[in-house]
Amino acid sequence: MKLTKSMDYATRVLIVLGRGNTAKMPDLAEKLGIPYNHLVKIVQNLNRAGFLQTQTGRNGGIRLAKSPADISLKDILWATEGPVLLSECLSGGRDTCILNGHCKLKETFNALQGQIDRLFDEVKLAQVM
Repeated sequence: MKLTKSMDYATRVLIVLGRGNTAKMPDLAEKLGIPYNHLVKIVQNLNRAGFLQTQTGRNGGIRLAKSPADISLKDILWATEGPVLLSECLSGGRDTCILNGHCKLKETFNALQGQIDRLFDEVKLAQVM
């Protein structure tokens, strides 16, 4: 399992903003080395998830809307990527695998997925700042 650049970038953005900073998008992109267009998409996702407040105008910018202690890595992952599954067989469809009903791997993957989800949920943004 490898996390994407979007997850990495989103976490970086939230760490900077979690320190009480209000930032303008161009400054944030430059400071964090994130392509501006990619940053716009990430900020939109984080804003939709309720993590950010945006303010327009001359003194505008973005800032954290929640406490870093209330945002988990799982929250960030789901805001940027949606649910990330270890295997296609966990997607819920009955016809995703020709071995469906004859394979116990799905049970194992399901248990591992639960552990990973719990770990990501337990780690809060405040812990990685």
